[in-house]
Amino acid sequence: MKPIKLVMSAFGPFRGVVEVPFSELGSSGLFLINGDTGAGKTTIFDAISFALYGNASGENRTTDSFRSDYADEDEQTYVELTFLHRKKEYIVWRNPNYRRSKKRGSGTTEEKPNAILTMPDGSVIAGYAPVTEAVTDLLGIDWRQYKQISMIAQGEFLELLTADSNARGLIFRKVFGTQIYDSIQKKLKELSNKLKYQCEDIDKRILQFLDGISCSEGNVSKAAIDEWKKVKDINQAEKMMELLSVLLEEDRAEYHTKKKENEHLNIEMAKKAAEYTKAEQVNRLLANLKQAEEDYQKLTLTAEEMKREEERYALTEKALHIVKPAEDAYLRIKKEAANLAADIGKGKEEKVRLEEQLKLLLEEYRQKEAAQPRVSELTAQISRQRAELIKYDGVAEQEKQKAILEEKKQKLEKQIACLTGRKADLTKEQTEKQAEQDQYVNLDKDMVLCENQLYQTENTIKQLNKLLTDIRNLNTESDVLFRVQQDYQNAEAEYRYQNQEYLEMEARFFREQAGIMASNLEAGKPCPVCGSTEHPSKAAITGGAPSEEELKHAKAKLDKAHKAMAATGTKSENQRTKVGMLADALQENAAVLLEVDVSVPTSDVIELVIEIDEETAAGRDTGKTDADRNTGKMDADRNVEKTDADRNAENSLEKVSKRIADYADMARLKRSQITALQGELEQRKLQFLQDQKRRKQCFERLEEIKRTLLIFEETLTDHKEHLSRIMNELSQADGTLITLKKDLQYGTREEAENAIKAMEEERNKLQSEYTIAEAAYRKCELSLANVSAVLKENEKKYVLRRKEYNEAKEGFKQKLVQCGFAENDILEASADAERIKAGLKRYQSNRISEDDLAALRKSIDLYDKNRESLEEKIKQLKSDTKDQEEKDLEQIAKEQEALNYRKTECEEQSNRIYSRLKNNETIDKQVEEQKKEQEKVRRDYLTYSDLSKTANGELTGKSKIAFEQYVQAFYFDKVIHEANKRFYKMSNNQYALMRKEDPSNLRSPTGLELEVMDYYTGKPRSIKSLSGGESFKAALSLALGLSDVIQSFAGGIEVDAMFVDEGFGSLDSDSLEQAIETLNSLTMGNRLVGIISHVSELKDRIDKKILIEKSMEGSRLKLVT
Repeated sequence: MKPIKLVMSAFGPFRGVVEVPFSELGSSGLFLINGDTGAGKTTIFDAISFALYGNASGENRTTDSFRSDYADEDEQTYVELTFLHRKKEYIVWRNPNYRRSKKRGSGTTEEKPNAILTMPDGSVIAGYAPVTEAVTDLLGIDWRQYKQISMIAQGEFLELLTADSNARGLIFRKVFGTQIYDSIQKKLKELSNKLKYQCEDIDKRILQFLDGISCSEGNVSKAAIDEWKKVKDINQAEKMMELLSVLLEEDRAEYHTKKKENEHLNIEMAKKAAEYTKAEQVNRLLANLKQAEEDYQKLTLTAEEMKREEERYALTEKALHIVKPAEDAYLRIKKEAANLAADIGKGKEEKVRLEEQLKLLLEEYRQKEAAQPRVSELTAQISRQRAELIKYDGVAEQEKQKAILEEKKQKLEKQIACLTGRKADLTKEQTEKQAEQDQYVNLDKDMVLCENQLYQTENTIKQLNKLLTDIRNLNTESDVLFRVQQDYQNAEAEYRYQNQEYLEMEARFFREQAGIMASNLEAGKPCPVCGSTEHPSKAAITGGAPSEEELKHAKAKLDKAHKAMAATGTKSENQRTKVGMLADALQENAAVLLEVDVSVPTSDVIELVIEIDEETAAGRDTGKTDADRNTGKMDADRNVEKTDADRNAENSLEKVSKRIADYADMARLKRSQITALQGELEQRKLQFLQDQKRRKQCFERLEEIKRTLLIFEETLTDHKEHLSRIMNELSQADGTLITLKKDLQYGTREEAENAIKAMEEERNKLQSEYTIAEAAYRKCELSLANVSAVLKENEKKYVLRRKEYNEAKEGFKQKLVQCGFAENDILEASADAERIKAGLKRYQSNRISEDDLAALRKSIDLYDKNRESLEEKIKQLKSDTKDQEEKDLEQIAKEQEALNYRKTECEEQSNRIYSRLKNNETIDKQVEEQKKEQEKVRRDYLTYSDLSKTANGELTGKSKIAFEQYVQAFYFDKVIHEANKRFYKMSNNQYALMRKEDPSNLRSPTGLELEVMDYYTGKPRSIKSLSGGESFKAALSLALGLSDVIQSFAGGIEVDAMFVDEGFGSLDSDSLEQAIETLNSLTMGNRLVGIISHVSELKDRIDKKILIEKSMEGSRLKLVT
């Protein structure tokens, strides 16, 4: 990103609109921003940072303070940055939250923060947060990373330099895109855990399957199996499988034995069932023989009766087949003769009646015939009237057309009235809807503002929740810091004590060595130390001096105490840095979110507490007496009374705790207020959505009304023209009707038709009466002729039937005599009537129906058949039961039951064994399948587990460096390499940055720890041991090295401009010269480097400058190129 132009309006110390034309500074090179303290040098970088990310360039400045105190009440506060990124131009506009005069009325209103990003293609992204998100995506880095890479802001030089391994890792993840390696780590761990759980699940299934092993009560393995089921030890699973194999072999053998026994019992039961069946058959045949003999005996008793039935059947058959046909013929002819006699009598009576009726009908026929001339007259009149009916049709058609026209006229008049009324109603509604539509003019704008406010409230709530979490973390880490600091103080005191002890022992030891040497001196011989031959004052042996071994022991204790002090010191320093970073971040967020005073940062108060603790520890050590040290009671005397420094530390700690507690209370209060505001905004948004819906409905209704009114207007015009045409047609219809009615006899067609109808009725009546009279006469005449003919024919038939009757009567008597029902004398003419009746009675008593005769024959035949069947059956049964006796079925059944009991018991035992065998075989198969699967899964688990531990830095005894940190370390080495090109030169070849290869603690994650190599001493040093000026050089070198590596890898992030804010005041003249040379080297490759400083030497050394002058009317800006 390279700035082209920056526009600031009522921003910071600047009044009105101020423009910074970066393009006039050239595309590369150094430029200086110079001015008095408070003139607004840093404000330029604040404006750039605010335009891009909505935050200031420094940690201790908030966006709420950006509005200029010199601004007019109605003046807008905003920044607009035009910048190039990858050769494309972007424009970002942003305003902070501030109050301004209302555009209407008096008073002030709050201007909510907003932002607009104009893309190269002209498209626009609007909204405070959406623009920040779009810029972050575009540049590839967020606000904090941008500060550390491109904008080294005042007071924040050392952040990248002193950041811990985790903080650097977060920066490198975004900058170098190492998230994928972290994903690989997590995926490998996920796969490893998944396979581990699968192994555990398989073990559980194996235990579950083995728990289902079945074993008979008397089996020798049952005790061992039951004991295993109590503990279910997976390590004993193989032993259980061996026992299971033994059980399977035993059950298979036992099942085979039971199967053989069951087959033998089946054979025995089949034999016994055959014996029972045979015995049952013999008993049944004997019973059948006895029953057949009894039935035959009963049949013999009815033999005489059946003989009489045979005789009766013979008579009955004659009566039915010989006599009855003759009787039927006789009775039929007798009935026909009687019927003919009756018909003759009736025919004579009917002939007399018809002759009298014919006379009357002839007279009536002649009367009706005389009225036929009137019929001819009526027919002629009807014809004339029908010819004129067509004229009435014309009149009716004309009247119908007139009625239709009248109906159309009335309908059109109603429609015109209705349309006129509806038009007036719609016009009124149109006015009302237009007024309602005017109410929604500013709805979209209000909706956008409401959504922006909602987004801001949601973002604020998230930030407040994070702030509360940060407070809890700071409290926790502060507690840890004070405990670690106390450990360090104790270790330091112990070291001082051991050092004092060692020094005193060493002094006594060397004094004692002088006494020993003096005791060996001889007069006149030179001293081995000074060479003198005279020894006037020899050293004496004092006694009580330590031995060399005791001195070595004291030295070892001193070294141990020194190592303990160094370890706790490093731990204290790391924790101190961590707490300071947390406190500063908390301070910044609290300042932004809670609008609290930041004149004394929380981290400074914590530093004060730590310094007081250190002074207290030093004071306590100084207060120790020689007697304390010599007696070795250091531990007992460490718990001294509280000093003023102790009380000051506690008071400062109370202030920190109170401030943090106040932050928490303020955050919770503000969160509740913001949440309430969020609820109100949600309701407003809901109301806006409803208003949008109503506005849409209102607009649609207005359009519909316009269309409807246009249709109404066109329809009214058409209706009025149509009504005029109908009025003309009605006038013409009246004239035509008068002409048509002038020559007609009747007023209407209906009257004419009624007259015709009356004449037709009269004519039809006369014609009908004549026709009926003539038909009645002709019919009666014909009936008389027919009756006379039939009467004559019946008289002839009656004579013939009398003859046939006598013959049939004689034939019937002969049949009675022939079949034995009467004697021969009934055939004589003088036969006795009583004898004839007796024969007739005997015949009738033997006459039955055909069905009864067949039933009698069937009964006789059945008797004969049953008798013959029983005789044959008895003969056969006697043959079948020859030499046979009745069997004892009950005894055979008891023997069958005993066999069945044995078989059931055998089957139950066999089924239990089979069920147990199948269950155990299934378990054996399932366990074997699980073992195979377990072998594969465990093999995969071991592979993925090793990969996961390696990738996640969890290998025992190895450095805790994960895959992502390993990759980041590669990039870090590149960054350090580039940084040292500058740092080594700026430090006069004394220092070089280096990544700490060997971790101090194998249990902690490492890989991105930084230290400095001091080539003057040849030893590495902590990066925090550098002086202020040295730290500035190191931080600057590291930041520039990071920028170089980013661009060399072209990881989607381009740094075309870099800004350095202050820090040069800590450099001497040589170091300043080296820093400028280093920064000048950066400008190669089309890069622009800006420096903010009030150092006068820089003003003379850098040609391109932005000079800012402070005044009572606001700061002024001047460009010098």
